[in-house]
Amino acid sequence: EVARSYFEQAIATPGAPPEVVAAAQQLMTSGVSIAGSPSGFSLYSYNGMRYQTNASAGPSAALVRSFGDLTSLNNQFGKAPDWNYFTLNNASYVHDLGTGISAEFNLFSYYAKQVNLSRFDLGIVEFQAGPRIAVQSSLVSDASIKLYGIGTASWLAEDPYYSGAGFGISSRYTLAGVRLEPSYEYRDRNFKNSELYDTSAQQTGVLHVAALNGDGTLFGLAWVGRLSGGWNRTDSPVFDFNSYDRFTADIGFPIPYSLNWWGKEWQFVFTPTAGFGFTDYLRPNPTIDASISRQDREWRVGAAFDMQVYEN
Repeated sequence: EVARSYFEQAIATPGAPPEVVAAAQQLMTSGVSIAGSPSGFSLYSYNGMRYQTNASAGPSAALVRSFGDLTSLNNQFGKAPDWNYFTLNNASYVHDLGTGISAEFNLFSYYAKQVNLSRFDLGIVEFQAGPRIAVQSSLVSDASIKLYGIGTASWLAEDPYYSGAGFGISSRYTLAGVRLEPSYEYRDRNFKNSELYDTSAQQTGVLHVAALNGDGTLFGLAWVGRLSGGWNRTDSPVFDFNSYDRFTADIGFPIPYSLNWWGKEWQFVFTPTAGFGFTDYLRPNPTIDASISRQDREWRVGAAFDMQVYEN
């Protein structure tokens, strides 16, 4: 509450720079603690609907390559648009152990239900836990290192899809007013066959992901971004056509504002986003074409709307 009073004063100060006002509004909306992460629970829930021009990730042409030759594709496997509704939730608990060490626990869940293409209904549950250690540094501020274990389970078309364990390491710090969080994760994933997906087990293997998250302000405009690189390798070289290298980049621009309703200020944040992903597969799939390796290119745009509904 003391910090909130300072933020309110900063916003109300005549001639306050726009970046200061934006940062104060953003901190008031997010409820972030400047002094670190005290013990306690937090819950984030993000729900909405999404339209996908190619929800099935299928080809747009009726003729496709099979064993190097052209053949007609069954309509159910072709390109198909669809809507889905989704829910993304993250529950966190932080316990301060003292002497600059805290224990962090995160339970993440995601579920997307397609309107028409139920074979692509997807659910994921993941649990992460580990210590965060504060680091004293003269070069950066608010520095810390986190080590954590990972456990994941997922479902596709309501059947078990993959599960596995892993570990990660991340570092968080602020440099020149920009908060950065580089990370590395190792995941050993075990895929399972199902009635609709009888070759899923061929994807079983190890996934490495290196990423850099960041947020700050540029010319008075707040931004959040993520760069990531993934390297997936199947356990069996026979199925190397499922191994891939992936690069993704995403950026969003949070725009905070407030409205006075019933004598009270309510905080809102509107965030337009954009991103792209490149995925190159290691080997050609002989059942498609033994001389051509798969390449995926994805562009995406979106928006998020955060609304204060109770306290922070």
